[in-house]
Amino acid sequence: MLLLTCWALTTPAGGAPDERAHHIKAVAAARGDFRGRPSRIVLDPMRERELAPRSTRVFTLPAHVIDATFGCGRRHPGRAANCLHRGHARGAIDRSTYVATYPPFLYVPAGVIGRLSTDPIRSMLLERGLFALVAAVLLAGAAFALGGRGGHGFALIGLLAAATPMVLFLAASLNVSGLHIAATIGLTAALLAASRRGPVASATWWLAAASGAVAVLTRAEGVLWVVLVLAVYWLMQSVTRDGGGAASRPPVAALAVVGGAVVAVGAWQVTAGEGPGFGLSGAGGAVRDIAPHMAKLAQQLPGVFGWLDTPLPYAAYYGWYVGLVLLVGVAAFFATARQRVAMLVGLPVAAVAAVVFQSLLLGPEPLTGQLIQTRYVMPALLLVPLVAGEVLDRRFPRPSRWVLWPAVTGLALFNVGALVVHWRRNAVGVRGARWFFDAPRWSPPLGWWTWAAVAALAAVVLSAGAALSADASEATDR
Repeated sequence: MLLLTCWALTTPAGGAPDERAHHIKAVAAARGDFRGRPSRIVLDPMRERELAPRSTRVFTLPAHVIDATFGCGRRHPGRAANCLHRGHARGAIDRSTYVATYPPFLYVPAGVIGRLSTDPIRSMLLERGLFALVAAVLLAGAAFALGGRGGHGFALIGLLAAATPMVLFLAASLNVSGLHIAATIGLTAALLAASRRGPVASATWWLAAASGAVAVLTRAEGVLWVVLVLAVYWLMQSVTRDGGGAASRPPVAALAVVGGAVVAVGAWQVTAGEGPGFGLSGAGGAVRDIAPHMAKLAQQLPGVFGWLDTPLPYAAYYGWYVGLVLLVGVAAFFATARQRVAMLVGLPVAAVAAVVFQSLLLGPEPLTGQLIQTRYVMPALLLVPLVAGEVLDRRFPRPSRWVLWPAVTGLALFNVGALVVHWRRNAVGVRGARWFFDAPRWSPPLGWWTWAAVAALAAVVLSAGAALSADASEATDR
């Protein structure tokens, strides 16, 4: 939660992907305008099939909460965030957004919160803060569900590995992708905990219900990820000696929450959502479009920041993936056949989903200029570390301090390092001074030193918590 706070308050308004578009959607939704009106721009028939034109609508909105140079550093990582300025327009102005056909359910409360300020930058930050708060609650719930009373060290290592800097960056931005991913992590954590042998706390089922509902209400494809996580839950159910599975069943009311979300999103898609602009006949072309960019897409899983224009040093990616392969390899060695399937099923599902999304929605990359981003299939990919941690947790319920402490400390330092890369990009640009604290061109509220202290505190809390947990486990064993 400390790290989420750092990401939320040190990213300039509009400094994360698509924030301006989501801000327009939220402001309009809070005023009861869910659909807007079609754009008058005339496009040729092929261009009209592209995702952005099909999902774009125009809204008439008050200028004082919309007019600002949001995203002024887009695709310019060498430019500091001091290009962000408030506008001077008054009255009502027309603004278009290419996320107009997204389900509006979570935009309404964000827009209502944004109305507490008449300043466009503060309004966006308030909306972002609500999204970050929801994500924080879901991720904290995931930690409580996986941790339980017994500690479950490896399960929490899996959670920390899944909550990559990219996940936290997106979750702390005004973008439903971050909520979507955080909700899927919460759902997976709750169902992994529910699949263990023994009674299941009612709070675990309600976390699963809330997470599943948020995953569905943010994006229609959330239904796909809920079904995938349910399959993982079935595969991971502890099997008793008589062949039976986990006896606990979710309460009907919890199932009704997710079912209601599915019905609501289905109704929205039928009445206002955009259909596929292209066909599956382009699947072969989609594979050819995606294949040359696999290295860049792999970078986006641990993190590429700004408008996907600020990567980490290559050594950081190598280190993260080496750790992931080690975690998954050891888990695969001790796993049962069902557990191995549960751990790895997300990889082929993510690959197929990426091809389908590219061919159906985005179209040929040479024509549209649009390429699938990892965040759209991240819910499936993050199943791998989550399930790997759970597998090891069941085999080694009390990990040694010399495993738990280095793993958690390494992940904590990786997160802080990613934050520093992101901070430098915003403070002075990626070509600016490496030590930017003394003379930044842009500073967040309270200044860089304050947030450096908060990030350091987060790393200390994680590292010390791992050490104390290991000590407690060893004392219990004695």
